[in-house]
Formats: sequence, structure tokens, C-alpha cells
Amino acid sequence: AVLTRDVVLEADIDMSGTSWAPIGTGMDFGYAGDFDGNGKTVTGLTVKSGGNAGFFGAVAAGGKVHDLSFSEAQVTGTGDNSFAGVIAGASLGVIEDCDVVSSEVSGQYAGAVTGNNSVQVNRCDAVGVSVTGTFSAGGIAGLSYGKIEYCTLSGESRIVASGSSSRAGGIVGSTSEEGGVQTSGRVLKCAVDGAFISGVWAGGIAGENGFGIIAQCVVDRVTLTHEPSVPGARLGGIAGYNS
Repeated sequence: AVLTRDVVLEADIDMSGTSWAPIGTGMDFGYAGDFDGNGKTVTGLTVKSGGNAGFFGAVAAGGKVHDLSFSEAQVTGTGDNSFAGVIAGASLGVIEDCDVVSSEVSGQYAGAVTGNNSVQVNRCDAVGVSVTGTFSAGGIAGLSYGKIEYCTLSGESRIVASGSSSRAGGIVGSTSEEGGVQTSGRVLKCAVDGAFISGVWAGGIAGENGFGIIAQCVVDRVTLTHEPSVPGARLGGIAGYNS
């Protein structure tokens, strides 16, 4: 069963020194309520988990997380098929008006906000983050089949995808359109300023754009590179590889 209780955060929270078990594990047991961060900040979140790793392991369909900031978080997804993000490992809901500052995320699919976005991430900012993905790394989302809009990456962030067929992007590692879903595969009105991005396919906005749409985006002061021993690298100011 999904978790449906609505929450309003009433104070800033310092979680330093506390090991956190993610809320919700998968889409069949994820968070489907309304989590209102109320403009508050959570400092020092530490998560190390297999599967879906984040403050929320999974935001389920109908769930919403908004108006929440994280600072100095460290989120690690372990093992194969791990999705890691400070807000959520994976999301079938809406993540809106959330900021991630001075934080580190790693996993097979890693993003500062979410490892996997299947619906919407709106108006989220990542500042001074380090994101490392074995397959896919993004400043906002590691992987996206949904829509990402009005999001930014700044603060000399580092986005590194290390695998032999890896994708790295300032906003999303890999974005793809999902058949029959009108708003999927959209990256709109996003900006990246001051970032180091490395992957076999690497782009200022997306490492890979798989039949989706990237529109009205801006990239400034970005270094794009790839592991020199890997053939077939594709680098682009906006998209490393565009389908």
C-alpha cells in the first residue's frame, strides 16, 4: 500500500549524524501524499541504500513534494539498478520548488533531485552539487521519462557518469519520450551555469535526448569531457546525443 498522509514541515531540521531510512521503497509502496516543506531546510541528510535511495525512496503516483530545501546531503545508492536523488530515488509524482545545495549523490542512475523522474520536476535548483552515476548522472535527474521545467544547475557543480556507455547532463543524464504520454521527454526553460560534466555521451542540458524535446534552455561556462579510453564519445553544448 502507498503512504498517503499529508505533512507540513514546521521547522528546519539538522539530520547530521543520523542514518536515514528512505520513506517508501518502490512505486507500490511509495509516498502518495502532499509533503509541504513550508520553505524549511533539512541539513546533513545521510542515506546509503540499495534500490531507491533518497529522503523519499519513491514518490508514488499522485504524490507531491514541494517547497523544501536540502543542504549538505549525502545520498548513496548501492548495487545494480540503484536510483539515487536527494529528494527521491525515483518519482512517479510531482517535485516542485525544491532546492539541493552543497550535496553529493551517487548511484547507477543519479540526480541531485531525483534518480528517475517519470512525471514532473518543476522550479528546482541544484547549487554546488557533486553527482556521480555509473550509467547516468544529471544535475536535476539521472533519468527522465517525464517533464523537467524551470530548473537550474549552478555553483561550479560536478556531474560525472563513469560507465562504458554512460550519459551525463547538466539537467538530466538521459531524457526519453514515453509512448502515448504527451508531456513526457520534455526539458523546458532550464539553465546551467558553471559546471564540469563528464560522460561518454555528455551535454550541457542532457547527455542523451531520446526522441524528446529540449526547448528554451541556456548553458553557460560549462566544461564537457569524456573518459579518453572510451570510443564513440558524443559531446554537445545542449545534448551529447539527440534522437
